[in-house]
Amino acid sequence: MFRNVTTTNRPDGKIDKQFIYRKIKVLSEATEGEVSSISTLINSGMIYYMHLLADESGKINVKDLKYVTDRFGLSVNSLSPHSSYKTLAKKHKEALEANYNVAFANL
Repeated sequence: MFRNVTTTNRPDGKIDKQFIYRKIKVLSEATEGEVSSISTLINSGMIYYMHLLADESGKINVKDLKYVTDRFGLSVNSLSPHSSYKTLAKKHKEALEANYNVAFANL
């Protein structure tokens, strides 16, 4: 979906926000409105990554969500990281089960 930023003609290698908006618009049109924001795209990626972390029996442990938070740069409550992982699990539980038939082992 996104080209390598080195192909742009900007000397600093960065892309502007209008480029992102145009790409999201194209993605929205291609998916008939299902993916219409950056948040939807990020959440979709998180759900897919959780699916990859599941074991052979289709179970994922809440502790495995540390890898998800690290990969996607999510902040975790330092006083209670387990509660942050559980909140993330509850947010994506339904979509993970519906799309990939993966469930959380100890939610």
